[in-house]
Amino acid sequence: MSIGSIKEFNLQDGNWNFYTERLEMYFAANSVKNDKKLPTLISVMGEDAYGLLASLASPIQPKDLSYDRAVNILSQHLQPKPSIMAERYKFRQRRQMTTETVACYVAELKRLSKYCDFGKSLEENLRDQFVCGVSSDVIRQRLFAEETLTYETAVRLAKSMESAERDAASVERTGIVHTQAGNITPELNKLNIRGKRNGEAGRQEAACSTRAEGNMQFQADSPNGLPCTVCGWRNHTAVKCKYRQHTCSKCKNVGHLRRMCPLADISCRRDPLSTNSHRKTRGVNFVGSNDVDDTDYSSCDDDFINYLSLSKYPPVSLPLIVNDKVISMEVDTGAPIACISKETYDAMFADVPLKPYSQGFNCYNKTKIQPVGVLKPNVKYGGISKNLELFVMDKGTTSLLGRHWLTELKIPTMCKHASCVNNIATDVSLNVDVLLDRYKEIFDGGLGRFNGGEIQLRLRDGAVPIYCRARPLPYALLRRVDNELDSMLRDGIIEPVDSSDWATPLVPVSKSDGGLRLCADYKITLNPVLLVDRYPLPRVEDLLVTLNGSQYFSKIDLSQAYNQLVLDETSRDLTVINTHRGLFRYNRLVFGLASSAGIFQRTMTNLLKGVHPSVGIFQDDVIIGGSSKEEHLKA
Repeated sequence: MSIGSIKEFNLQDGNWNFYTERLEMYFAANSVKNDKKLPTLISVMGEDAYGLLASLASPIQPKDLSYDRAVNILSQHLQPKPSIMAERYKFRQRRQMTTETVACYVAELKRLSKYCDFGKSLEENLRDQFVCGVSSDVIRQRLFAEETLTYETAVRLAKSMESAERDAASVERTGIVHTQAGNITPELNKLNIRGKRNGEAGRQEAACSTRAEGNMQFQADSPNGLPCTVCGWRNHTAVKCKYRQHTCSKCKNVGHLRRMCPLADISCRRDPLSTNSHRKTRGVNFVGSNDVDDTDYSSCDDDFINYLSLSKYPPVSLPLIVNDKVISMEVDTGAPIACISKETYDAMFADVPLKPYSQGFNCYNKTKIQPVGVLKPNVKYGGISKNLELFVMDKGTTSLLGRHWLTELKIPTMCKHASCVNNIATDVSLNVDVLLDRYKEIFDGGLGRFNGGEIQLRLRDGAVPIYCRARPLPYALLRRVDNELDSMLRDGIIEPVDSSDWATPLVPVSKSDGGLRLCADYKITLNPVLLVDRYPLPRVEDLLVTLNGSQYFSKIDLSQAYNQLVLDETSRDLTVINTHRGLFRYNRLVFGLASSAGIFQRTMTNLLKGVHPSVGIFQDDVIIGGSSKEEHLKA
């Protein structure tokens, strides 16, 4: 009986190197001999991976390859060696995230250094990037203070300091809770904290903790005194704070928000109702009675902060009669539905049965919320009475009046009408219609043909033809691929051939509009031996300079742009594709060729050169500008 098992390789998101490493361990555990490795690989790799191997190895069949050769062919295709400069750039940009531990940060740096080719200087580079990228200023300063610092020493010190901070935060939190209950005085708790820490970090945390304890002790006697030590708001004590179970993003402990964290810098600790304290903080903070402000303000020395209380801008609410009961609902034109909380439903509409609702709603941050159910009460407003859907949300905080009810009840809103910026007048539209009618053959929807000459593809000296067999297609795509092939045959883009020295496998690609584009995998056949046209594409800055001063803009998007350029006879024989219906060669320029972008950009630039100074070309998009309507139409 064999030890372990190897699943099929996933071509979509599998790691081929990891797969072969596990396969080698499987060979060792089961004493698989060298002559049995290739049959075992072909047996377990799956149909998709085998089809790819057969295409890449063609005309040699996979069974005639050696095991090492088969693995190497797929490695070069699936995981080619990345650029050392690009990998080093990624490595240098990596910083520790606020929610990431030192151990996770170290593991990520090691992963990124795999292809950086640091050689003997690996540990030195790991040390430098680790020290410079660590998120804690206290840890970084401690590491900078070391005269001779090795990579192992830096990691060990950082881990121990991180653990000490976590333990100290736990002690502080426990001491604060005891203080509120009256078991320990603030002075004893302060001594306990200082005993746990030393140096600048200890003094900083002790000062923060003393302030937090003072706030807690004072609030126990006067709820309207200092801010709550959990969220910083003044209208309640910490015992009644709804964020007392919140996890702080600074110390990862439960019981307070980041702005009230004992480990945060005192200059970053904020009183939401204060307008003249802690002025040196980066960014703008909006704090309200219902806000969870857990923003990272790790740097506090640049810009002044503006505090705005959202309570100064109360919501717009309307009283509605729902099932003969008056309910005040907040107008929300961003919500498509009307909804109430489960608590409101239980208090006012418990006698109305809820109907299940299987579909959810997407929130602003794309998270999905599932309603408890839906009811259809009678709603009255301004003489209008209708039965409308009302959704019940679990853990809801307010009643919302969305666009559905606003429309059905004919409730006016300020944002009901909108005007278009730079809207072209009717007379200009008429002129555009005249242009469209004059050149209607260009806009008839058919495939165009460039009559300025044929395109020639040039090969490098000594290029050897490569023939690849057709790749298997998913059965769900067969009909769509057949339809696309028939359409290309009707338009003359391709034509069938009986034989060819060159053959490239077909690759169907889904377009953004839901359609299908047929391309070919020329990177394994023609592209490596093709003399690539290196004509440069324009930069965004170049196009903006071209359109400078324009007030009116139009864009012409060419349909099937590359296919409008005709290939010469010799080039057509190079572009043959191998499909489940046989061989076809392209008569027109094709997507996937390394030279297509440069050839097309050169052709469009030469064609429209000197037409108008406010015309820019980027591939199949022609951008037209004008400072006035007349100039725009003239361009």
